[in-house]
Amino acid sequence: MAQPWQAVAELDYTSTTETAHLAACVGPDEESDDMEVYNKGLAFAGPGDYRMRLHARGRGINPDGVQEESEPIADYYLLQVWSAGT
Repeated sequence: MAQPWQAVAELDYTSTTETAHLAACVGPDEESDDMEVYNKGLAFAGPGDYRMRLHARGRGINPDGVQEESEPIADYYLLQVWSAGT
């Protein structure tokens, strides 16, 4: 059974352009040891109003942000975005 979400935040945002992006570091790239960037377009319907809900769990397991490769993934996130236009 999946664990419950420990934190949930919801917010409004307005995109004034064709694109709005979320960029986050998701860990070191195995070949270069640089942080890998995850880039996802959020303004899928173009300029306008959107709602965003972020769920998180496991954030306190490695508070220093360091996780050994041999350890299972500790933190999980779910991001939901939808158009708030009428």
